[in-house]
Amino acid sequence: MNQINSEYGSEIGDKILQKIAKILNSNISSYDIIGRYMGDEFVISYQNISKTDLHNKGEQILNSISKNDFLKKYDVSVSIGLSFIPDHGEKVDIVISKAIAAMTVAKKRKNKLVLWEDKYGLYRGKHDILAGVINKDFSSTEKIIRNLIELIIIGKNNLTEYGKEIKDILKRLLNYDYLYFYINVNNNEYIYKNKEFEIVEDSLKESITNNDSVINVEWIENGNEKSYSTIARRNVYEAENIKYEIYMMIPMDEYEYNHNDANMINIINKIIRGQLFYISFKTKNRKSD
Repeated sequence: MNQINSEYGSEIGDKILQKIAKILNSNISSYDIIGRYMGDEFVISYQNISKTDLHNKGEQILNSISKNDFLKKYDVSVSIGLSFIPDHGEKVDIVISKAIAAMTVAKKRKNKLVLWEDKYGLYRGKHDILAGVINKDFSSTEKIIRNLIELIIIGKNNLTEYGKEIKDILKRLLNYDYLYFYINVNNNEYIYKNKEFEIVEDSLKESITNNDSVINVEWIENGNEKSYSTIARRNVYEAENIKYEIYMMIPMDEYEYNHNDANMINIINKIIRGQLFYISFKTKNRKSD
């Protein structure tokens, strides 16, 4: 749209958006919800629809736009990302962020219609570095910032004490019922697990592949079957002999992890990474002395 507005003017840009909105409106029922999400992005929430029908709706929209004479005149194309409840989550913000992540993938492909998959991760926005840090509640924001500052200035002389302090800060910054936290620096380990539970290794592997926090839903049988929201982050730096992992779970009827939590884990990850590099350097120097 930036290119169209620059070349033809914002009046033509507005008419193009109006045409697209009209096509979108013709592809929904009275029960569905449509809205403009950002500058040139729209969101449609289809009610009571199968995954196959959702995909067909996307195809119909692409087809209608590609055949519209006015839009063809300006070489307009669209990219569509799809996400599906409950497969991809149940909270609006996380389902939308997955649809946007799929749309981002669609922009890079010939096929302009993409259904979200785990490997696409979560969309958090180019300028959303403070997601999960700044919110409408000033006292909550102040508490989060204080804990992040405490994390930055934490003592780094003893790996066990360091691990314990990280574990305590994680408890104050994030919601969880189950927590697993692991550090290995030069073959010295710190392991914390607040309860016995099974860790889904695939989520940690996926975190390495995507270099990102990974949110999933797991069905756990522990006396009474429940679905759990999980969030995982793993980093391995073989040259420095460093590895660390964070894995959390919470029942979905209590809370569901979202892009704010993923961004918070990523911020914590960057702080921990620098500190572990320092610990590794000091440990190696002690050995050489």
